[in-house]
Amino acid sequence: MARPSIKTEREAEILDAFESCVVKYGVEGATLQKIADAAGLARPLLRHYVGNKEALVNALVDRHIEEFDRVMVDLKDWLPDQNRVSNIIDSLFEQEYASTTNDAQLMHAFALAAQTRPDLYQRMQIWYLEFQQFLEDEIRREYRAADCQAIHIVATGIIGIYHNADHVVSLGRLGDFHHRSKQAALRLLSTLKCETFTEPV
Repeated sequence: MARPSIKTEREAEILDAFESCVVKYGVEGATLQKIADAAGLARPLLRHYVGNKEALVNALVDRHIEEFDRVMVDLKDWLPDQNRVSNIIDSLFEQEYASTTNDAQLMHAFALAAQTRPDLYQRMQIWYLEFQQFLEDEIRREYRAADCQAIHIVATGIIGIYHNADHVVSLGRLGDFHHRSKQAALRLLSTLKCETFTEPV
């Protein structure tokens, strides 16, 4: 396999440094100097390899959206034919993943920065709506007799519980908070059961 180019390696190192700075300081607080220090590079090299602050933000958002898309593709391929939604919830609230990821802190930082960055706002909105639509489609597939508005509300609630649980990870382990969050999502999903039906064979 061909060795990655120096440019590719440097871009990855800079984005890793930027990510760690965003987690600590937020998007606006992650200055070019802090990023350069974290990457162990001279500040002018940031522009040489990636570009200005806006280019850094776009590149980091690109990287995480692409990773999210890959995870969604893998998840869809992995899901069984039955009980797909409960398996999705299992994946969303998997403790080992949740306790080691920066995704929640990054997404929170991106959401805050989006308030003053229209392009970022639009991209974050699209990302969220795609996630929401994916979950609604899976719920509708399993709970075919459920009202569309009820499905929309339940999907919104599950996503809200998921994001809240991941944010709490940054505070350290709080007993079985993640497990209880998962149970809350499953209980919310169960409200649709009274509307399900089995199609005749």
